[in-house]
Amino acid sequence: NPTVRVEGKFGPITVKGTDADMVDVQVRISVEDDSYDDAKELAEDVDITVEGSKNDVHVEVDWNGSQSSGSKHSLNMSIEVRVPKKTILDIENKFGSISISDVAGSVAVKAQFGSIEATRCSNVDSKNAFGSTTLNVIRGGMKIQSKNGKVRVFNVEGGEISNAFGAIEVSDASAPVMIQGRMGSITAKNIPGGHIVNSYGSTKIWLVRDFSGTIQAKTRFGDIDSDFPLRSRYKNDEARYGPVPEDLVGRVGSGKGKLSVLNEFGDIT
Repeated sequence: NPTVRVEGKFGPITVKGTDADMVDVQVRISVEDDSYDDAKELAEDVDITVEGSKNDVHVEVDWNGSQSSGSKHSLNMSIEVRVPKKTILDIENKFGSISISDVAGSVAVKAQFGSIEATRCSNVDSKNAFGSTTLNVIRGGMKIQSKNGKVRVFNVEGGEISNAFGAIEVSDASAPVMIQGRMGSITAKNIPGGHIVNSYGSTKIWLVRDFSGTIQAKTRFGDIDSDFPLRSRYKNDEARYGPVPEDLVGRVGSGKGKLSVLNEFGDIT
């Protein structure tokens, strides 16, 4: 169960869990420039660090060079890492994508200006800005914080999702989900309940067929359309000033499940 830390910049990072008992690292540096000498100098300014012990491995690829604003060049630093499946993974990248698969220990991942994809992983804590986030077949805990990018989650055991300025899509959760969105739509399919808050975007939810419990839905400046019988929690004779919010509640069966939805400036279905 080693701890593996990977830090990259200007290129993609790929991490795969394997049955081997070693950490294997491959770094590829690609530089293009109008001048061969300038390209060579750019490549030599790349710092590659691979160090550690059997318990802790640190991989870092960085570039500390400087070029004039008039120079035309491209620099790509791709990192491929193979780790034991039960690795505790801590990974960070700037200006590049991150792809992780088959890591069953835990995954902490942070990206800026690049996408995040994690498949068949456990206990994922993801932070992203200006890039999409896609998680598929996640076991254990899941926490996603995102800005300016779409979030897509499939086949999870529940968890927390927060996104601003981007849509959220969730499908097939085996436990309740906590979702908070802003300036984007929320779509959740085949979930057993949870707590969902949104603003400035529509919210659409499909509950599992055997859902049993209470449903609460409230929206300001929007409408609620439900296949389930819901009644208003407001009395007809209550005084109202300004727009009248819809605040509905209902029960399906006698179970302890719960779905609560709050949306401002958007419809709920």
